[in-house]
Formats: sequence, structure tokens, C-alpha cells
Amino acid sequence: LSRASITGCSLEGALLVNADLRGAQLTRVSLTDANASQTQWAEATLTEVSLKGAQLTGASLAELEMSEVSLKGAQLTGADLSGLNLTGFELNGVEARGARFHKTTLTNAQLEGAQLQGATLTHAALHLAQLAEANLSQAELRNADLSEARLEGANLTLAKLSRLQGKIEQAEREFHRIHSDALAANLEVASLEARLGLGLCCGVSARRLDDLFP
Repeated sequence: LSRASITGCSLEGALLVNADLRGAQLTRVSLTDANASQTQWAEATLTEVSLKGAQLTGASLAELEMSEVSLKGAQLTGADLSGLNLTGFELNGVEARGARFHKTTLTNAQLEGAQLQGATLTHAALHLAQLAEANLSQAELRNADLSEARLEGANLTLAKLSRLQGKIEQAEREFHRIHSDALAANLEVASLEARLGLGLCCGVSARRLDDLFP
């Protein structure tokens, strides 16, 4: 299927495991519930394509051009989505454990309850992203932009946040300042959460910040 041109076709539930779709042109195609695990999509162009509920485990989607594409309910575990423009995409509850989002644009993306354990989000643009209740444990978020993102209830256990831009970068500086004051005054570190307001800011417990910012 490399460099194939497919228009106005239904491939719902199709078995495409390990398919080579590099350079393919897909227009008005439904791949709803298709199994496209381990597929290669470099330089492909997708226009008005449904990937709702599709299995994209381990797929290489970097360098894919997309317009009016739905990934709602897609399985993205271990997939590479580096450099994609996913602005405003609805990805609530998406399974993307270990997925790669290096330099991916996720501005205003809907990622509530997303399963992003161990995902790579280095240099990702997450401005205004909705990440409430998302699981970002052990995720790599170095140099990501989370300015004005919603992170209420998000799990950031053991996430790597050094040099993170946006609100957490500001929280880091404020935490270390107040932490020093607390130690000098022999205060309980747990009391810092109230002073920082981190419960509302990003749902990160003050007790964990020393682990988050090595």
C-alpha cells in the first residue's frame, strides 16, 4: 500500500498489521476499528479519515499529514506521533502508554483521563491542553509547554519534569523557595501544598516535588 491513493472507501475493521502506508494518500476513508498495529505512515496524507477505535499499537505516525482526522478511542500504546499537529484533537481516555509525542503539538487537545504512563512528551506543546485525571506517571516531560493546561487530579508520579515550561516551572521555583523557608522554620513539608495552591494548579502533592524536580 506504499504510495497508494485511496478515496471514498470503507476499511472498517480491516486487518492491516505491519502494512507499509508510507506516502499513501487517503481521502474520505473509514478505518474505524481497524487493526493497524506496527504500520508505517511516514509522509502519508490523511484527509477526512476516521481512525476511531483503531488499533495503532507500535505504529509509526511521525511525518504524517492529517486534516479532519478522528483518533477518538484509538489504541496508541507504543506508537510514535512525534511532530504531529494534534491541535484540538479529542483524545479523552486514550491508551497511549509508552507512546512518543516528541515535539508534538497538542494545544487545546482533549486528554482527560488519558493513559500516558511512560510516554515521551519532550518539547511537546500542551498549551491549554485538558489533562484532568490523566495518568502521566513516569512520563518524560522535559521542556514541554504546559502553560494554562488543566491538570487537576493528574498522576505525575515519577514523571520527569525538569526544565518544564509553564505553570509547573513556576511551581518548581516557588516550591524550592518556600521549602527552604520551611526547613529554616522547622515546618512540615506537607503544609506547603496549601501555601503553593498546587492542588488547584496541577494536582501535584507538595510531598512529591523533590522527586519530580531532580
